[in-house]
Amino acid sequence: MMHGVNNDFTKAIYMKRQDLSKDTSEPTLYQHIVQIAHDMRAPMAALMAVMESPGDIDSQKKTLAKKAIWRTLHLVESILVHNHKPTVVEDFSNLNDTIMGLILEKNLITYHKIPIEFVEDQKSIFLQSEKVNKLERVLCNVLQNSIEALVDHKNPKIKIFIKTRYSKVYIRIEDNGPGMPAHIRRKIGIMPITYMKENGHGYGLYNSKKIMNEMGGRLVLRSRNNVSTTVTLVV
Repeated sequence: MMHGVNNDFTKAIYMKRQDLSKDTSEPTLYQHIVQIAHDMRAPMAALMAVMESPGDIDSQKKTLAKKAIWRTLHLVESILVHNHKPTVVEDFSNLNDTIMGLILEKNLITYHKIPIEFVEDQKSIFLQSEKVNKLERVLCNVLQNSIEALVDHKNPKIKIFIKTRYSKVYIRIEDNGPGMPAHIRRKIGIMPITYMKENGHGYGLYNSKKIMNEMGGRLVLRSRNNVSTTVTLVV
């Protein structure tokens, strides 16, 4: 009986997905849920890494776990308020601290320890918390792409640069990975597309570009084959 219900449910979701794929006018609730489901994987992986770490959980790992829980709750909340005008609260968050937290998270949950250098032109950059939350999702996806591209690299390097210019914030993520061909780069933001990932879904950069556009910002990707990839976020 349950098996039949699961089959019917799967079929219904598939049919709904087919219908929604024809509607390109604006993001649907289904498309929003797909984005959230993709982005929830990172904080949940961080929680698993903390829980499975040997010995007692130190204060740093506890802080990381609390942050991962908060991020997950925030993502769930974004589903609940989708298509509803949220209450505007003028609070601000330190973008630099958010980036440092992401670096700590990636170092904890990634088996391949890849050095991530953070170069700060300004030590504390404060933005509206809602913007910082969205930038955190984008940065998490971009960093994960860089890490996965460098798994087999003999001398992997990732650098994150942050600066402000004329009331704009610029975040640049560079890696010395294999790069991305032009025909792949042209499709980013147009459709989910994956490159050199066996189990990739292609939603990372696709979602990230959409989030930046919705914020009134930009995501610019430049790449040289077998040399480097650079992603610049402007907000």
